[in-house]
Amino acid sequence: MVSDSLSSTGGSGGDSTTASLLAYTKMMDECFPYYLALGMTEEQYWDKDCELVKAYRKADEIKRDRTNQEMWWLSGYLYDVMCRVSPLYHDFVKKAPKPVPYLNEPYPMSKKQVEEREDRERKQEYEKTKAMMESFMQKHNKQTKGSERNVYDD
Repeated sequence: MVSDSLSSTGGSGGDSTTASLLAYTKMMDECFPYYLALGMTEEQYWDKDCELVKAYRKADEIKRDRTNQEMWWLSGYLYDVMCRVSPLYHDFVKKAPKPVPYLNEPYPMSKKQVEEREDRERKQEYEKTKAMMESFMQKHNKQTKGSERNVYDD
C-alpha cells in the first residue's frame, strides 16, 4: 500500500523514499489493466497476496501455449485437406483424378495415442496380409485339387 505519511521533508533519504514509492505506484497503475485482462479482480490485484500476479502470468503463458498448439493442429488439418483435394484442381489433366479420402480418425496428440495408433495400424496390416494369404491358399488348393492324381493309379 502506498501511504502519504512519508514526506519529502522527513529527514535524510526522504526524497528518495517518496520518489521510490511514487515510481512503484505508477508502475502498479500501469500494470493494473494487464492483470484485469488476465482475469484478476481489482481486490485480488490491490489487496491480496502479491504472489498471485505470478500465478496469473503463468496461467496466461499456459493458455497462450495451448492456443498456439491448437492453431498449429488446425493448420495441419487444413494443410492435409488441401493436399487431399489438390488433385481435383489440375486443369490440364485429361482424366480428373479422385481426391484422397479424408482421415478416418484425428491426429494423435500424445505419445500414448501415437503408440495406440501404430498398434492398430500394425494389427490391420497383419489382418489384411492374413486374409490375402488365406485367399491365396484357397485358390491354390482349388486349382491343385482338380489336377491331382494318385501316383498309384497308373
